[in-house]
Amino acid sequence: MFVTANNITFTRSGIQSLSKGDKVQISSGMGGSYTLHVVSNTNKEISLSGGLNLPSYFRDVSYTLDEALSELFLLMPKAIYGVNTRHVALAIKAGYTTQQGIIEVICKTADTYAYLVKDFLTENKSLNIKLA
Repeated sequence: MFVTANNITFTRSGIQSLSKGDKVQISSGMGGSYTLHVVSNTNKEISLSGGLNLPSYFRDVSYTLDEALSELFLLMPKAIYGVNTRHVALAIKAGYTTQQGIIEVICKTADTYAYLVKDFLTENKSLNIKLA
């Protein structure tokens, strides 16, 4: 299935909080992306692994924290049918933990408006996002 999406970049805390088994994306260099799985994360170096269908240089790869910040990302689906919990979960996983940070990154990457994101957060208090 093809879903239009944009890249959501990680914050430093987002990279540091990745744990074994988490999925991240890396650019294929050809306009697409590959999905890699976290093997280990020491907060100084993150080791990733891809499947056998990936080029050999992405099958087992390690990055320093700074390299990971510039290379790794998550795919944020466009908010064609409105903002949903997946948008918020991806923003939090990427390290955006304040209401303002979540609103800004979702607006930027999901192509939606700030008031729609804020309304969604307000209506879904069970997400435990601190509203500023």
